[in-house]
Amino acid sequence: AVAYAVHKIRANLQIDAARLDRRVLAITSPASGNGKTSVVMALGMSFASSHSRVLLVDADLIGGGLTARLKPRVRRNIIDIIRQNSIVTEQQIAQASKFANQNTNQLLQALVDFKFIDRKTLDEAVAIHRESNMGVLEALAGEPLNKCVAETQWPNSFILPRGDATPAEAVELSPMALRRLLQQARLSFDIVLIDTGPLFGSIEATVAAAEADGTILIVSRGESASFVRRAVRDLSALGAHGVGAQRTHAA
Repeated sequence: AVAYAVHKIRANLQIDAARLDRRVLAITSPASGNGKTSVVMALGMSFASSHSRVLLVDADLIGGGLTARLKPRVRRNIIDIIRQNSIVTEQQIAQASKFANQNTNQLLQALVDFKFIDRKTLDEAVAIHRESNMGVLEALAGEPLNKCVAETQWPNSFILPRGDATPAEAVELSPMALRRLLQQARLSFDIVLIDTGPLFGSIEATVAAAEADGTILIVSRGESASFVRRAVRDLSALGAHGVGAQRTHAA
């Protein structure tokens, strides 16, 4: 019964996406503990099962629920690190690539063999690569979106994780930066689901709801009716397009 309900909601959202071009959806709740992350994951799986390319965005910089559950790790591309931190040229990279057969390890070894970089520089780049943890802040700062996302365990489903973002860095989530990120996402994905923080108590929810094509409000059983009405009023004041309210059994 639960699976059927999720698939039915997804089908309705797909109809809206096709008819009104509402492909970017923010999912929020009046407060924490309403089950919004579970709904995001369930909807993501449902969209993916219908052969839509889905991007889940973990924009909840306090809770980070999607990242905690799916445990993605996106490392910075080691060739990009070498480009940024050494004097190696594009011509040298192209020359070394001829001997690499599209194998990154062979390319790195070729750069050393040709003496384009020394072993110490390579070891430092490898260390930076292993310690890197890219995510939503890097994408907002201008890194190409495809270098910041990871595949999930479900075909057609991808995640832009929280990465190393901290709650204090929520102030970096500007409308203009998020708008630019979402424009990139539209080029590669059929549907984008943004898991935000709760509406009351996070900057992320406010920005995401204003920039998304539509907003879904997740309300758990027993939530204060006045609290929910206040949430609806605030979303309306932001100019958010409400596409529905979903009640969950979360505590």
